[in-house]
Amino acid sequence: MNRLLSLLLALALTAAAAAAQTKGRLLVATCADWTEALAPWQKHREGQGWSVDVVGLAKPGDEVARVKARERLRARIAQARPDAVLIAADVDHVATFRYEHHETDLPYGLPDENAIPTIAVGRIPARSRAELAPVLAKIVRYESTFVPDEARNTIHFFAGPGYFGTFVDSATELFAINLLARAVPQHFRLRVLYQSPTTPYFLPPPQPTRAVRAGFEAGSLVAVYEGHGANRRVCRYRFRGRRHDYFGVDDVRGMQCKLPPFFVGLTCSTGDFGTAAKPGLCASLVLEPGGPIAAFGSSDVSYPWPNYLLSLSSIESLLVQRPPTIGDAVAKIRRDFAGRRGTMARLIASVAGPRRDRAKQKRDHQHLYNLFGDPTTRFAPPPRTVALRTRIDGDRLVIDGTIPDFGDGTARVRFDVERTKFATPLHPIDEAATPGKERLLTENHARAESKTLTTADVPIAAGAFSWSVPLSIAHRRTLVGRTQHVYYVRVYAFSTTRDAVGSLAYSVPAPAE
Repeated sequence: MNRLLSLLLALALTAAAAAAQTKGRLLVATCADWTEALAPWQKHREGQGWSVDVVGLAKPGDEVARVKARERLRARIAQARPDAVLIAADVDHVATFRYEHHETDLPYGLPDENAIPTIAVGRIPARSRAELAPVLAKIVRYESTFVPDEARNTIHFFAGPGYFGTFVDSATELFAINLLARAVPQHFRLRVLYQSPTTPYFLPPPQPTRAVRAGFEAGSLVAVYEGHGANRRVCRYRFRGRRHDYFGVDDVRGMQCKLPPFFVGLTCSTGDFGTAAKPGLCASLVLEPGGPIAAFGSSDVSYPWPNYLLSLSSIESLLVQRPPTIGDAVAKIRRDFAGRRGTMARLIASVAGPRRDRAKQKRDHQHLYNLFGDPTTRFAPPPRTVALRTRIDGDRLVIDGTIPDFGDGTARVRFDVERTKFATPLHPIDEAATPGKERLLTENHARAESKTLTTADVPIAAGAFSWSVPLSIAHRRTLVGRTQHVYYVRVYAFSTTRDAVGSLAYSVPAPAE
């Protein structure tokens, strides 16, 4: 009996150890003769503890075969109940579903009654084995390489005008900028381009196209677009009475992202993937070997107020909750979005068109938005482990920082104004023919985007560092003609093997009476 108990205990411990090493079960559906292209990526996933089941499918010959093939695949997913599904092929090779007028992969995720999938699903819409292999290699490289860079702590945001009228557009733009300033955790560095001439974040043509691509290539943790869109591009914008292209699939070719971001396109149709010969912007970004690591976008016309709710859900799910994988991130976005309400959302809905069934719109948007990329891709922002405190020493404000178990390295410390304010004054620009208007707009964009008053790279020794700012800077109560109550200390710490971030709001003491 004792020997039997010992054997059962040993088996239980072995099973527990195996379970602890297994991250989850991943089902991959691809074209039958493409499976060899998955081998290096599959080895990488299995080395991380994933159980990978690759299903090779024959290319369906007609619509009847396509329907049968996708139903067989959905049945297999329902039977296996994996933790995630990757469709590694375009719609010509692994069929998608139709929901009303647009394509969707949501049914592969076995959605519940609220259209929230119970399994994370992503698609790499490759048109051939030769196109699939570099995308999988990009994922392996992304997860296997650590390059310390402030891009890992950067959010790249670009937007376009709403075209709902001057008053509504101005109010929406102000609200969007204030939302970013307030809702995005303060340790992140924000890069902003807002192609509306009523904001200081506007650039004259042809700079925006180059600036968006440069932003992608400089690298970021997340890149976000908000505004109007189409399947192959984001909106056009007006300047000096003419319409100009902003950014589209032609601007993606040859892209080389230093740190490939997760792209979130909160707009119409950039997530179109129903036509394999001409993938939309999201698909094109992911298929580019040097492009973003994944994308999340709508396959057809989406609506302003659900997209506004999705923007709130994206900030909360990606930047506050910090999930371990992109599939987990999208699942959190979907669940958070399903429960979101908001006064501003109702205002946007009231001015953006006729009243619609909001519950139905939410269900529709669960189907509209699809993930392009591998849902098991690691999502790994720098840990928020930098602890900061301040003290006054003579005529200087001293910032002391500690980072548990960090060792030696470098801390890039910034002393910043609030995100809604400016460190240097902006040029006044008359809407009329101001001489040198393009140059002034360009300078204003640079000034509006930079919030830093002073910065330095300081050494970290055994997880500790110190830096100081003159009180003449730290205690200034007016700046650019506006009262200053709060400044922010933002830190990106790094060594050759790790990084960490932290922030601290510093309130200016009240003047002595």
